[in-house]
Amino acid sequence: MSDVFDDVDISGDMGPIDCLVIEFPGNRMTGGGLPLLLDLADRGLIRILDQTFIRKDTDGSVTGLEIGDLTGDMTSKIEQLKQLGELKTQGVLTEAEFEEQKRRLLDS
Repeated sequence: MSDVFDDVDISGDMGPIDCLVIEFPGNRMTGGGLPLLLDLADRGLIRILDQTFIRKDTDGSVTGLEIGDLTGDMTSKIEQLKQLGELKTQGVLTEAEFEEQKRRLLDS
């Protein structure tokens, strides 16, 4: 059985591990924060050990989704969002262009 931490390098000092919980207004993830989070990880400022998406519906039922449960389509969208974020960071896209492309991608 594979463990979620199999690919994590624990040879160095891990230090304290903090958890970050992000709530999405209206129960809708727009993906706007993903490129920023990935940028922090790419620059070595944070390490993402695991992530889980949890949804609570209006009827109170709770469902969870592990990153490994994502379909190829969702994985592709995450990669495209990351690329859009990099283009915005590099100044190739303006904030408005980034938001428009992100909206098109997430609505497709």
